[in-house]
Amino acid sequence: MVRRCDGYTLTEVMLVVAILGIISSTAALVTQKTFQTQMMVDALATIQQGAFTSFDVISKLLRQGSAASVVIDRFDANQPPWSRIAFTNPNTGRSFTFYQKGQTLYFGNSPKLTNLRALTFTYPNSTSRKVISVSMTFEKNTGSGRSKAIQLFIQKIHIQND
Repeated sequence: MVRRCDGYTLTEVMLVVAILGIISSTAALVTQKTFQTQMMVDALATIQQGAFTSFDVISKLLRQGSAASVVIDRFDANQPPWSRIAFTNPNTGRSFTFYQKGQTLYFGNSPKLTNLRALTFTYPNSTSRKVISVSMTFEKNTGSGRSKAIQLFIQKIHIQND
């Protein structure tokens, strides 16, 4: 009579170890991808909040400005071309300036928004100085070192005063 020993065979143990290895490596990848996705969503939310606020302020003030007083240039030689706009509100006589310096959007002399990659003010129609196209590109690192959240906003603004 053969006596049977309690326990597991080597094959059973190896199979269990292999299954646990596959499950743990898959769980690690899922956790990493979930974290990266959350960082991307947070970065996009931050960018969009700042961009919408900035666009709102620029549009409201530029619409009330005088088309004849608009000057589009750049802050200094190190900044992108057409990245600064200056204009005057004819009703109040107050002057406004928006410009890019590095990766920061400035309103007057005070910084308002970071993560700005590019800011461009252009005339989409060269025959009319009453319509200005404003383009903003934002970029924010998502923390993983490899991926970045990039968002582009373009809007045409019609100046109401000559």
